[in-house]
Amino acid sequence: MESLNWIIPHRVFLNKRKTRFFHQPAKPHVRLAEKGLVKGEHLYAAYGRTGAGRYLIVFFIRKPRGAALPISAREMTSRERR
Repeated sequence: MESLNWIIPHRVFLNKRKTRFFHQPAKPHVRLAEKGLVKGEHLYAAYGRTGAGRYLIVFFIRKPRGAALPISAREMTSRERR
């Protein structure tokens, strides 16, 4: 199966096959951004640093079975890095 890359407007590339957004062992800070219209499918924001050293916010919907559906991503502002 061919790998699909998503190009998001803020020059963030997410490979659909990969499930990790950020560099390990540091865990991203995840917070509830907004309640979803569908029960159990809420919008979350994950703040973290990639292996290349970029500070990103990834917005995703967490599906009931634990899968994450990335919606958008962008670089953190200097204020958000604090």
